[in-house]
Amino acid sequence: MHEVALAVLKKSEDERLEEEIAALMKWLRELSNRDARQGKVTVLGEIQDEVLHEIVKSSKVEAYKPNQILIKQGNVGFTMYIILTGMCDIRISSADTTEEDDAEATEDPFEEGDVLVKKKPAEIEALLGVSVGTFKAGHAFGEVALVSGVLRTASVIVNPDSDICQVLVIDKSLFDRTLQDYMRREEAGKANFIEQFSHFSTWPVKFRQQLLRGLSKTRFKYSEQVMRQGDEIDCVYFITSGEVKQSLVPGLHPGAVQPAGVATGAASLKNEVIGGLEVVLGMKTYLCHGVATMETNMYRLNLREWTRLVERRHPNTLK
Repeated sequence: MHEVALAVLKKSEDERLEEEIAALMKWLRELSNRDARQGKVTVLGEIQDEVLHEIVKSSKVEAYKPNQILIKQGNVGFTMYIILTGMCDIRISSADTTEEDDAEATEDPFEEGDVLVKKKPAEIEALLGVSVGTFKAGHAFGEVALVSGVLRTASVIVNPDSDICQVLVIDKSLFDRTLQDYMRREEAGKANFIEQFSHFSTWPVKFRQQLLRGLSKTRFKYSEQVMRQGDEIDCVYFITSGEVKQSLVPGLHPGAVQPAGVATGAASLKNEVIGGLEVVLGMKTYLCHGVATMETNMYRLNLREWTRLVERRHPNTLK
């Protein structure tokens, strides 16, 4: 289907037929449904049909090669993107310096659109910063600069193992008339969560902003599994509404001592953290099974961002 979708998007706006737009909208919704089955909430699954119709009708498509830079941190942003095929890595450079320090930093010769040919992972990290996450089909990025009017807060580069990365390109004009209100509500929701969550509310503004960028919304319906005991930990969850019932099967952790406060049938409610205990204890896998007992909304912070922002920069958060 994606070949058909790309063919439609390569047409001019006037050449796109209503039946083609409808078919493409359906395909994009299916992308979001796939993520929804994993608890992930994406912009494609949240916006109204009228908004998605306008995006499909008026956006354009661009293709990027592996190791090609889409966004460079510190640049002015005029567009946002939604991935159709392929994968992109999000990288942050000089995350622990001030804006003044950044201004004095030596500029590298690479810009948006350049391909980092034959660069090893360590070389890419030296140029663009540490990788803090990977986005796949259906995910949007680049909206922060459009919502807040700030410079690009991270670099985005096509994953070296990705196929050609095809993206929907949404310029500022299209963004303002379609996604602006939705994105502002999402950012306000994250900011409100950070301010009300005692672990984070005292952080310096710079790091609260970095945390806001790293949070992604997740939603699990009644009886859906949030995590499985013994699965590798890849993120920490913060519950904003609903409930997750946790249960532990001692036999899956032979010889392990069950930590205090964790018992079969324990429930995690609003403002509680899932996965944080395991990370603090140095465990590599989830201690318990977790199932939503009602529709449950959470923010997800991937493990790399947790390590960078919490363990390294704000270890007192863990106390």
